Amino acid sequence: MVNLSITYFKIREILRHPLSLLLIFFVPLGLTLIVGHMVEKGQKQLEIPIAIIDEDHSDFSRLLVDRISSQAKLHLYKVSGENAERMLLKNDVDSVFVIKKGFQKRLLTGQREEIIDVWTSPSSIAEGIVREVIASETARLTSDVKAADWVVKVFKNLDIHIDQSKTWNAAYHYTDSQWEPEPLMTIQYDQLYLEESGEDRKELGDSPYLRLWTFFTMLSCFLTSDWIIREKGVLFLRIQSTYHGLVSYLLQSTGALFLFHSFQTMLAFYIFGKINIIQMRPELLMLMIVYPFVCMALSVWSASFTKQIGSYYIVSFLFVIIIGILGGSFFPVQEFSSTLLKLSMFFPQNLLLSNDQVKIHTPLFVSGAIVLWMLAIRRLREKR
Repeated sequence: MVNLSITYFKIREILRHPLSLLLIFFVPLGLTLIVGHMVEKGQKQLEIPIAIIDEDHSDFSRLLVDRISSQAKLHLYKVSGENAERMLLKNDVDSVFVIKKGFQKRLLTGQREEIIDVWTSPSSIAEGIVREVIASETARLTSDVKAADWVVKVFKNLDIHIDQSKTWNAAYHYTDSQWEPEPLMTIQYDQLYLEESGEDRKELGDSPYLRLWTFFTMLSCFLTSDWIIREKGVLFLRIQSTYHGLVSYLLQSTGALFLFHSFQTMLAFYIFGKINIIQMRPELLMLMIVYPFVCMALSVWSASFTKQIGSYYIVSFLFVIIIGILGGSFFPVQEFSSTLLKLSMFFPQNLLLSNDQVKIHTPLFVSGAIVLWMLAIRRLREKR
């Protein structure tokens, strides 16, 4: 029968130290929820300031302005030409859109060219996005007009006597109503290197919460592995002199710590699922448990090389920051270049932030973690 007395001792020791529980639970879970909420709140409050000049003052131009104003991420200023130019030069707005005179008349006659001018500055970062929004609303007006014209034309061809004005208005409003509650046409932008649906992307790391959790969990694993540095200079010398004695102590001690990290992971999985951050699927839970296993292997291996506790904290924090940035814990750095995409595949975050992890990456990361565990134990045994 396997003697697990060391495991029980380590569990009781962790439970008796509030700081250990704080590092295991609050750092990865609490800070993820706090920082994630702040990031999410900042994203919701983020608005693109634009100015719009209505030179047409028609029903269609006013309708276009109203619809643009209702966009959640846009803050619209209705100004004159002189004020708009001044705001653009002062960078008070990202860009200026001018609805030219004759806007409604051109749309009614099927002309869409040169009906809206755009003023931009070299510092404009969202002009293309806003241009697409305005283009989509203009396309909506154009399609409504074309549909109404087509209906009137059909009645004429059938030689049916109608009130053209009433029929045209009825057809126009009916077509326009078909854009609610969702547009008739949408464009889905997918990352070229991913082949997954929107739901899968949300589950596998599209949420800022899950990305932040990978960073804080790795940080927690490193901080809670400092016991190796504290004990290897003194306690390891007093443990059983045989090789198996030290190995058993290391395995059971790290195993007890991994149990707490696993419990934190399951708690995070439950909370994230309840607040609709992720979908509560078993394969995701498995990957979330594998992740701290890999992180602990990295932290134990790193601790086996370090002699001073202060140096370990500094190096660990810098290491976790760098890995977090390159691995995508803070933002999808893989989108910047194909080189970063290939590089990110070697970081533990790739377990949760990519699509094909179950088939390929999981066995590789688990195997690599086991190798690191073995190397760390071998080094600690030689240094005892």
